[in-house]
Amino acid sequence: MILDARNLDSTQHTADVLIVGSGPAGISLATQFLGTRQRVILMEAGGKEPSSEYEDFNQGKNTGPLFLDLANSRRRCFGGASKLWAGVCRPLEKRDFEKRDFVPLSGWPIQKSDLDPYYQKAAELLQFPEALEKDEPWIDRFETGAYFPKLGKSGSRLFGKVFHQISLEKRDFAKLFEAQLAQSQNVQVLLHSTLVELEMEPSGKSVTQAVAATLNGKRHRIRAKKIVLACGTIENARILKITRASRSKAAENVGRYFMSHPGFSDVGKILSFPETGCAKKASVNPANEHLTYEFQEELNRSNKILGHNFVLSQTRSTIQPLGRTILSKIRRGDFSLSGLSLQQFKSSFLFGTDEPKCPGSDVAYSKTWNVGISVEQMPNPNSRLELGTDRDALGQPRVSFHWDRIPELERFTTARAIRLLGLELGRMGMGRVQSTERLLKGSVFEISDSINHQMGTTRMSDSPETGVVNRDCRVFGIDNLYVAGGSVFATSGSVNPTFTIVALALRLADHLKNA
Repeated sequence: MILDARNLDSTQHTADVLIVGSGPAGISLATQFLGTRQRVILMEAGGKEPSSEYEDFNQGKNTGPLFLDLANSRRRCFGGASKLWAGVCRPLEKRDFEKRDFVPLSGWPIQKSDLDPYYQKAAELLQFPEALEKDEPWIDRFETGAYFPKLGKSGSRLFGKVFHQISLEKRDFAKLFEAQLAQSQNVQVLLHSTLVELEMEPSGKSVTQAVAATLNGKRHRIRAKKIVLACGTIENARILKITRASRSKAAENVGRYFMSHPGFSDVGKILSFPETGCAKKASVNPANEHLTYEFQEELNRSNKILGHNFVLSQTRSTIQPLGRTILSKIRRGDFSLSGLSLQQFKSSFLFGTDEPKCPGSDVAYSKTWNVGISVEQMPNPNSRLELGTDRDALGQPRVSFHWDRIPELERFTTARAIRLLGLELGRMGMGRVQSTERLLKGSVFEISDSINHQMGTTRMSDSPETGVVNRDCRVFGIDNLYVAGGSVFATSGSVNPTFTIVALALRLADHLKNA
């Protein structure tokens, strides 16, 4: 059942479970209660589609050296951030859940084995269960796997990471599950209802009811046995701060430890050898999969580097020397092309004869490859959000967001990984690597986040000293308040977070059914 809170006469509601937010976490969680005896309300601040009046609530202020687009990286509507999702899926690695002595606050209170059954359930929910185990045997199907056939295979110190990409029509959770939710008798979707208050019992140990406001002036009150915040990394923390629901030691951690996956392009150049560039190639680059490379965990730990993804892409010079001369003249303001025929002009910008040739052949090969890298971001308490002085249309404080500079460990990881890549390619006789000037000067680390993998701010921990929620995603010190989504990540890993967000939501659903 899908209802519009603006048009309801009754403003008093009861439920066994109230889920606040209808993005990937909220909808995944709600689907697990379809057809059960438990009454569930899935509350969404916006309508069925994005609109400017609701997207304005996402506005905030950046105060840190790094910039996050608070407005355009989120969606306040049915389906939430799934309307922006690229659909890329891969589970976290085993090491991401483990303590690493060189990574402050590393380690989760759960292990990957605790999530493995839910990764499988998440793959089935998202309709790609057969794609979970595709790594080494599939590398040859990709461009880089074909050109660098020894990488990621037995004897290599790198492993290939295959990411599955869900087809475009299946990425929007609202469209994927709308029919099931609309027909449900026990799960009710309440649109146009923004959570503005969590009322607590005097001891502060449980939430008695949630208060939601509509833009046409109505106030809805929902009494629920269990409440789950599933509004995204930024909004989950903002709600906890506005409502002051977390009153234990954990309250000091709300909003802290924000993480993303900083991506640095053009950090290195691979100069490949002829036997690499001229090898016979297979059909490459499946439409629904992506390949990156990372060093084996033993090498990561011995070098004290974070998780990472190398992205290799061919660079073909398509401009002959005459073309480069013409471009140089144009940049100086000299547009004269006297003495140059049209055919000479056109051919000067075609694939050039200056490209190297395969031995004994006139076939040119791509000698240069670009290297990009994305890195795991360590938990940093200085990357945080606070409540600002500006207010939204419902009178609630907007976010003041401070994303700290790229820490030394992440810079070291980038530079060290590029050096190790050069050593590995040289050892295997496939090429050599040059660090780019941008990396050497450090300008590559002056970024704004275009990846939008938002994590942290209500991190999972065994203790309220270092987190906000426990291993079951329950807020420390409150018996019936839970958090779902990327905000509970204890560390970021080096893979896209949505697949893990769904797996964690499915695990939470089992806990709520049995609690």
